[in-house]
Amino acid sequence: MVPLFLDFPREEGGKEESEGRDREAEEEARDSLPFDREPGGHFFQSFHDIFKGDFMTNFASRSIWEWVMLDVLVYATDLQRGYHTLPSPRLYWSLDADVGVKLVAKAMSRDRFEEILRFLPSTDNQALNKDDKRAKIRPLMNHLNTKFAMAYPMDQHISLDEAMIEYFSRHGCKQCIRNKPVRFGFKAWCLNSPLGYLATFDVYQGTAFGLNRHYEERFGKGGDTLMILLEKLPSHIKDIPVRFYFDNYFTSLPLVNHLQEINYGAIGTIRDNRIPKTCPINSTNEMKKVPRGDTDVVVDNIHKILLVRWKDNAVVSMVSNISPVYPLESVSRWSAKDKKKISVSRPYLNGDYNRHMGVTDRMDQNINCYRISIRMKK
Repeated sequence: MVPLFLDFPREEGGKEESEGRDREAEEEARDSLPFDREPGGHFFQSFHDIFKGDFMTNFASRSIWEWVMLDVLVYATDLQRGYHTLPSPRLYWSLDADVGVKLVAKAMSRDRFEEILRFLPSTDNQALNKDDKRAKIRPLMNHLNTKFAMAYPMDQHISLDEAMIEYFSRHGCKQCIRNKPVRFGFKAWCLNSPLGYLATFDVYQGTAFGLNRHYEERFGKGGDTLMILLEKLPSHIKDIPVRFYFDNYFTSLPLVNHLQEINYGAIGTIRDNRIPKTCPINSTNEMKKVPRGDTDVVVDNIHKILLVRWKDNAVVSMVSNISPVYPLESVSRWSAKDKKKISVSRPYLNGDYNRHMGVTDRMDQNINCYRISIRMKK
């Protein structure tokens, strides 16, 4: 692959002399990385460990180009973390004491950073998948998913939810979701641990790419998302007795049954139209007439699936293959009739679900603390 950066000028001379200068330049590039020599060296070393290896072969030969690219990835990521936000990226190289950052200025010059950032590639433009709207960053996404999985904290509780990546320009994958903190941008499906750690993700781009007809026919449009993300997880995570938590967009009885067959737990809210009409559980309209805190339970002893309807402020329908109804928990709710808070019984299943859902929102909160401050037209 032809390098996509600026060409280094070569002086006239023999092949040995030229190779000697290349080695000197490579050693100089290596020495320019401030690992363990400047404040924050451990942070730069962590990004060196993430981006070294096979991922670098997507750009150019494993020589000085690797270190040029590594410099950019390390320092661009450092600047974009957002913990040291400035109004303009150029201010990091300012000579003014109140805005200049010596760690950045010593690492590389401003012009070098801007020029390499301008041509920063992540794939070969001659081998793009035309059906993939995210083809230009697909190698980077795959590489990050691999690295995320390697550092997974080995927690058995995993939540599936959507996250919005803010974006205001034009793109075929752009979504508008109302009543969300981030309304415009890219929608990403995420598997997260209880602390908000991202195990794997994928960006939604409609039904044209990444669709598995077999999964969609069996589990619906939401269920096939979980199965596709599950396939991306490495074996050391799949071997864990994972418990998946998801909302009613993903939940279906065939999906919960399939997860039971492959030794995974599942808890999720479920829509009324996904419950068979032959199911003997009380209907939603019937449950609206009962006192708050009442519960109706149906058990499928063959498939080991539990279906629960609980009356709270509204009727909540849930399905699980791992979590029981008992012991009942006591929760506090405001009573408009009594003008005070009252104690309401709640199935253990519902409490278990509430304790492990919402972690994708926690990931968004963590990201927002270090929001990217450098924007570019890429």
